[in-house]
Amino acid sequence: MTRVVIDASVLVSAAISPSGPNAQILDLVAANKIRTYVTPVVVEECSACFSTNG
Repeated sequence: MTRVVIDASVLVSAAISPSGPNAQILDLVAANKIRTYVTPVVVEECSACFSTNG
């Protein structure tokens, strides 16, 4: 299985453009075609990007 490191820009871009190339990467993840790896820093970045201050 192909292993891929995902950074925050890929995840944010996939959310912004659900039919774009970054979203296609997530489609491969959902289909178990690739295995992804993220770092705690990426998780923090995504959390900050997707959080709302209501």
